Parts: sequence; structure tokens; C-alpha cells
Amino acid sequence: DHPIRMYDRSAVSFASSANNVHEGLDAPNNIGTIDGCLNHYTFETREALDAKLRFYTRLAAEDLIARKKNLGYIKSWLSSIAAFIKWYLFKQSYKDGWVGLVLAKYAYDYTKLKYKYAREKSQSS
Repeated sequence: DHPIRMYDRSAVSFASSANNVHEGLDAPNNIGTIDGCLNHYTFETREALDAKLRFYTRLAAEDLIARKKNLGYIKSWLSSIAAFIKWYLFKQSYKDGWVGLVLAKYAYDYTKLKYKYAREKSQSS
């Protein structure tokens, strides 16, 4: 998987997709690769990370409701554990040490909050 990390904003646009969280990037065909490593520091503070987590989990919760997914507590719990295992073991974030553990925990928290917000929203509707 080679996500597009750098682009000229005047030459690309974001395409809508079936859900609120993962829009597509419409880019020209002349996409290249960078030799070497690219350090991608997304957040400067833990507070910024937590704010983005809350923002995207609320969007993802709307997608769960729209797709009429099971919002039960057992589904939420199992999905959260599966997200942690997926990131920590299958995506091999354990190789990144402490950072990998934090990323896997983030995947767990994201999934748990997504279901929590979806339950809250569907119960208030």
C-alpha cells in the first residue's frame, strides 16, 4: 500500500465516497515515489490526536447507522479487540515498539468510540 502523502493542492481534488471518513484523492497520473523514508508526524500534541479521534469516530458512527450495522455491546467489544489485533499483529505494529502499541490502542479506541457514538445517536433519534 502506497498512500499519496504529498501533492500539489492546485492539481488534485477529493472525490466523495460511500462513507464519510475515507474520501478518495483524484490525482494526475504522474504519481511517483520517494526514495528513502518519510517521517509523517500527524499530531503535535496528545490533545490534537484526541480531538481528531472524536471527530472521525463521530463521522464513522454516522456511517455505521447509515449502513444499518449491529450496534450491540458484544459487537462493539469484539470489533474493538479485532481492531487492536489487526494493527498489532497482522499489520505488525509490534515491530515499532511503544509507538506500535500506541497505534494498536488507538485502533481499539477508535472502534470502541465509533460504536458508542453510533449507539448514542441512534437512541436519541
